[in-house]
Amino acid sequence: MLMFIWKKEAIVLNGFKNLYSMLYQGILTKFTFWNIYIYLKNALVYMMKCHAIMNIKITGIEKKYENARPLKEYTDFIDKMKKERFPIKLKFGLEVCYSPEHIKDIEIIKIMYSFDFLVGSIHFIDGWAFSHKKQPWRKENYNLNYLYKRYYELMYELVESNLFSGLAHPNSLQCFGAYPIGDYDAEYNRIARALKENNMYIEESSGLAINYGDTELGMSGKMLKAMILQNVQILTASDAHIPQDIGKLICEMNDLISKAEKEYGRLIAAK
Repeated sequence: MLMFIWKKEAIVLNGFKNLYSMLYQGILTKFTFWNIYIYLKNALVYMMKCHAIMNIKITGIEKKYENARPLKEYTDFIDKMKKERFPIKLKFGLEVCYSPEHIKDIEIIKIMYSFDFLVGSIHFIDGWAFSHKKQPWRKENYNLNYLYKRYYELMYELVESNLFSGLAHPNSLQCFGAYPIGDYDAEYNRIARALKENNMYIEESSGLAINYGDTELGMSGKMLKAMILQNVQILTASDAHIPQDIGKLICEMNDLISKAEKEYGRLIAAK
């Protein structure tokens, strides 16, 4: 199955059977099968470049739906676990992907459920899923300065939305090796001030190193500096996608934070 969404109008093509049907009905009489293939390919490329709202699903989507779990299962599990005793304090929450057009949906989730925390993250830039592992991209094909400016703008909106407890993996845009170029100190300081003012924490995450093989662990040095100088709470997170990765590289990140705090703490003391 191939599905793509363009301006809220969906066209679903279920294999060649539907294509034959569409051709027979005269819907696509101007196109041969080859032309249809080229047409769809070009349309998808165009939509990606325009950052259109697009969702591609390949055969086997039914299996993904079967594996999905309703939120109630999670809340029931939380209720069950809170009746147990553990040697450590556990908190239960959600990582929620922030998109400006879904603010109302996030507000509803926050009102309906009493989670211990909601951590916000950016996975989309104006509809473009930049961290989708099955759709890797090359930095040479994009205007990185524009992407990072927009990325940090959305991050600032997330922090100012008053919806979240913290900011998750703030370096996700570099998941395929597209590290920030240029000077973004102003953006880092703006985000840091907003985090502090809204009593939010920021994650120092090993997720990209674990899940994407990123060679740079956690935030960039300049972003980490901005957080420390603004006295933003920094929490480590492994962002594990499988149980075996829970807690990976936490000690290494704690070392990075400690070294940065010692270095930039001198700057604070000198003011």
